[in-house]
Amino acid sequence: MGFGADAFVAGGSWAGTPTDFYSNPARALDVGYQNTTAKVRWVSVGVALPIVKAAGGSTNSTHVIIAKIGPTSAVTLRAGIAGISVIVTLTGYYLFAIFSPLTFAVPPDYYYKIVTAKSGDTGTPIINAWMEWDG
Repeated sequence: MGFGADAFVAGGSWAGTPTDFYSNPARALDVGYQNTTAKVRWVSVGVALPIVKAAGGSTNSTHVIIAKIGPTSAVTLRAGIAGISVIVTLTGYYLFAIFSPLTFAVPPDYYYKIVTAKSGDTGTPIINAWMEWDG
């Protein structure tokens, strides 16, 4: 997984070290960052969206990740959204996670962050991968 360097124009550079299934550079959900370069930054984020349910019953769960960008640290523009909605009847205890990928662009000098929204039987979202490319 991850970005293939040949998919980007010459002159681009990784914002960190390209790796698979790691957050590199180190990033966290619900924390703002700034693209301080003169290039567009492409961000690719993969988040596991856990659904937790005890034996029996049904679940109607929704979990989304939202990329927000803006010219100030008060990011308000939606740059992308990904997620899952699950409606199911369960007969045993279930813990499963849906991997939800999201890729978006951040203009030079803009701020960006990933926020989450959830309802139902959802656990805490987990970053599977966060990669950045300045191109």
